[in-house]
Amino acid sequence: MRGWLRAKFGRFAAIDRLHLGRHREVVVPVLSVAAVLFVLSAMFWVVSRVRRARSRSLHAREG
Repeated sequence: MRGWLRAKFGRFAAIDRLHLGRHREVVVPVLSVAAVLFVLSAMFWVVSRVRRARSRSLHAREG
């Protein structure tokens, strides 16, 4: 698994320095899923803020 991590993320990947031992097979996918969920939630937050700002500007023009 360490060879796969180095090939995928480079020699100095932070995950390789955590010394996870045999738990690495579980932790790496969990961290990957967490990273994807974080990115998706950040994108959702940005889109909702932009929509809210646009709707405010539209209501201000009408009134």
